[in-house]
Amino acid sequence: MTPAARSWLARPELARLWDRLHERLQRNGIAIRGRVLIPDASHAEREALALLMGRAYPAGTITIALADLDERLRSTAAGCGVADAVTELRGQLTNRPAQRRIWSASGVSPWQCRWPRSSVSRSAGESNRASNCSNRCMVSMNIPGSGSKPISTPSRWA
Repeated sequence: MTPAARSWLARPELARLWDRLHERLQRNGIAIRGRVLIPDASHAEREALALLMGRAYPAGTITIALADLDERLRSTAAGCGVADAVTELRGQLTNRPAQRRIWSASGVSPWQCRWPRSSVSRSAGESNRASNCSNRCMVSMNIPGSGSKPISTPSRWA
């Protein structure tokens, strides 16, 4: 994405769009499907969205199809898709459905990984499962010192 395109897309009038897209993509497993709603859009938001999407929007709730936005971004100066644009503007995307599958397969809930090891008494088997879960927790959250790259990047789960 060029600096000029990034600057234009980072406008405050588009902030709600990027926030909602960030949340939606994480919930969808970073799949470009469905729609996002921008309720009670201000005049400035409607104007910015109209320029971005190439169509006029009336007052009230605006509905944006992710596939249409993805196509539009790829064909403009942004030169990238929705997932890449959202990552650049709002930070790394996490594939939440995949993370839930990891937690489910580990046999330990994500909440158990958050307790300090010394504060919870466990049997030997529980201790090993919790230790493995903690390691996966650190890797999947990209905690420094975990020795791994994050597993939940858009390119990995696309």
